[in-house]
Amino acid sequence: MDENIQSNLATLQTESFQTFSLFSSLKTDSLMFLNSRIIKMSWHYVSDLKTLQSLNRQVVSVENQKILLIWHEDQIYAVQSQCPHLKLPLAKAEINQKNEIVCPFHKSAFDLCTGDVKCWSPWPAMLSGVLGKVSKPKNLNIYPVKIEDDRIMVEVA
Repeated sequence: MDENIQSNLATLQTESFQTFSLFSSLKTDSLMFLNSRIIKMSWHYVSDLKTLQSLNRQVVSVENQKILLIWHEDQIYAVQSQCPHLKLPLAKAEINQKNEIVCPFHKSAFDLCTGDVKCWSPWPAMLSGVLGKVSKPKNLNIYPVKIEDDRIMVEVA
């Protein structure tokens, strides 16, 4: 391994979480340092732009992860395909005026850009206290997206 890369890795070992891109010799790969482990991130082709634009939503599988691609207001979003609350599908979830994706089953809401929890299991009202306790609030996983020659690429570990 290049001494420069080794030096950078040694420096990162003091951090609890750090993402960095490797130099151009590794092209589209990057590494993530998380809890004393280095995880290799890489870009994967998942769909054509025209296909997603016509479907608006598309579930794809990458590295054993199901990812929901969303075409919304001329933007592409890539999020985990299941709600973190009870693992129910988000493919038919609504996107509200605040740019939050809202689970169609228990109405948990997540920021579409960051994945942050905005509302945790408020429905049905009589059961929301119980259902909200079934699983502690968890953010929705968000995946970086880029377009290369009308091909949608998603970065995953």
